[in-house]
Amino acid sequence: MPLKYAAFTVMMPEFELEEAARLLKKLGYDGVEWRVHNVPDGPDAKPDFWRSNRATIDLETITANAESIRRMTEDAAWRS
Repeated sequence: MPLKYAAFTVMMPEFELEEAARLLKKLGYDGVEWRVHNVPDGPDAKPDFWRSNRATIDLETITANAESIRRMTEDAAWRS
C-alpha cells in the first residue's frame, strides 16, 4: 500500500485557507490537517506559525463556516 502524505497548516502561516488548499494539492499532498484555533490578530499582523497564522480555521466561527470549509476542502479534490 503506497504511503499517503498530509500537511498541517501550521507550517503555512502566510497562506489564506483557499491558497493553502490549492498549494498542497498542487504539491502532491493527499490531504490536509487544518489548524483550528482562536484567531485574535487582525489581517495586517505579520504571519507566524502560532500567532497570526492565516491558514487557521477560527474556532469562534467554525460552526457557522463549516459548510464553506467542507466545500473548500472538497474543491481541492484530494481524491483520485
